[in-house]
Amino acid sequence: MACPVCGETRFRSAAQQTCHTAMNHGTHGCGCGYKFTSEEELKAHEKTMKENMKENPCSSCCRSFETNGALNDHQRAKLHDYTKPPNQCDCGKTCKSADGLTQHIRDTQENLNIPDAKYKSKGEYYDAFYKKNVMVSKDDRKESVRKCRDTLNEIMDHVSKQENGKIYSTDIRKAGSHATGTKVNKADEFDVNIALNIPVADVKTKGTVKYIYEDNLNPRDPKSAPPENLNVRREMTAVPKGRQNHIPIGYAAVKAEENAKMTSKVTHNGDIIPRKVQEDLYSKIKTAIKDLNLKDVHISKNSHGPALTLTITGSKGKHDINIDVTTTIGDSHVPVGVYGWPRPDTRKVLSQNTIDRINNVGTHMVPKGGEFWNISHSKAEKELMKGLDTGNQCRRQCYKMLKADLQTWKSQSTDNYPGISSHLLKHAMFWMNERHQPDNKDYWKQENIHTCYTDFLKSFKDHLDQCKLPDYFHPMNNMLGKKDKDVCHRLARCVEDRRNELLHMKLLK
Repeated sequence: MACPVCGETRFRSAAQQTCHTAMNHGTHGCGCGYKFTSEEELKAHEKTMKENMKENPCSSCCRSFETNGALNDHQRAKLHDYTKPPNQCDCGKTCKSADGLTQHIRDTQENLNIPDAKYKSKGEYYDAFYKKNVMVSKDDRKESVRKCRDTLNEIMDHVSKQENGKIYSTDIRKAGSHATGTKVNKADEFDVNIALNIPVADVKTKGTVKYIYEDNLNPRDPKSAPPENLNVRREMTAVPKGRQNHIPIGYAAVKAEENAKMTSKVTHNGDIIPRKVQEDLYSKIKTAIKDLNLKDVHISKNSHGPALTLTITGSKGKHDINIDVTTTIGDSHVPVGVYGWPRPDTRKVLSQNTIDRINNVGTHMVPKGGEFWNISHSKAEKELMKGLDTGNQCRRQCYKMLKADLQTWKSQSTDNYPGISSHLLKHAMFWMNERHQPDNKDYWKQENIHTCYTDFLKSFKDHLDQCKLPDYFHPMNNMLGKKDKDVCHRLARCVEDRRNELLHMKLLK
């Protein structure tokens, strides 16, 4: 089943193929944002929306809403021609009189226990919040980077001297927030990539393999141990007769060259197995820690995602440092645009030079699972995040402020909101940028930080409410699809309260 426009064949159903074709190649757009490949499909959509019209229709597109507040949120988010009605609060509620608006604001401030005024303007508040909760001190950053670098260099040098250890590169590449300058509050977490020095003969992104991990893991149960967790014993066997082990969309099977040396521990039938790589590197790092007598360094078996986590225990008065170490394969086997990026809307937002830079960094594969390597766009994400703002703009500041708020909510929760990470915030920002930039070139200016951040909070809350956040480079992958719905909905309430707090903040007169 192939796309009739670009020939893409990664579809398991006609619905997936139709969604891809409309999203990436649709030329008939509706004002609500949906696109279609023909005039007939567009008219059928408009007819359906008209037949299901709710009480509060939008005057600029076909959508309608149950409440006036929801309509106002939609109009602001879509940047339709919008004039704020008299006596309407920034939160969207419209009051009958100025006195009613004043009472609404006073009631909301009381219900949310909003603190007394300390600042003369909202801009002054955001400056103070950024300095207190977002900025990392130069001394802390410098000391943590040195400690992280020296420890990893010592460990990986030892690993390379162990039996078959040369399959792991000693060229440690920084990744994550340190690489993009988006670290928040303190330098206590670092992400690094370590390339596998194994020649690759073939990368297969569709079809089947003849081996499988047999265990009782349930990938659809968010409370089940993740397949990369090294505490779970897993045995690889041949696929039982009558069954097939398909390569999932977004993953790949990687075959090593036949003459590749030192690979027996990490391969099966010639394929490089991510689970075996994780187990082997874990064992080698643990040996290095023991032999080097690094008493303040520990490695965890509780892997989350593709990384092994090392912890450097801080001395008295110093914070711990967590280092997520991810093994990677290649950057030229799968192109960035394999899932249809850049889309037509992307080209309205990003310059051709930016798109070329992102395409040039490529993808790589990381061990997120058992048998198959996950096709990761983390290098493309890093390149996009680094160049997201030009001049006096505030996208990165909005992203870092939400990271800081997320850290606060996690620290106040009983379960740390499992599965929710800053990686989700990054993709939420990428999508929001694509929605807002084309229609209003001044939207992201620094002086508009209050509107931008409260809109970002609203956008992220909507994703959580719907448990739906498409991967920016692979939209068919819902990043919230396997998250616990209760976790998403509880966090959505925190986001909503924070937004209301900002929209109703007290200011000095």
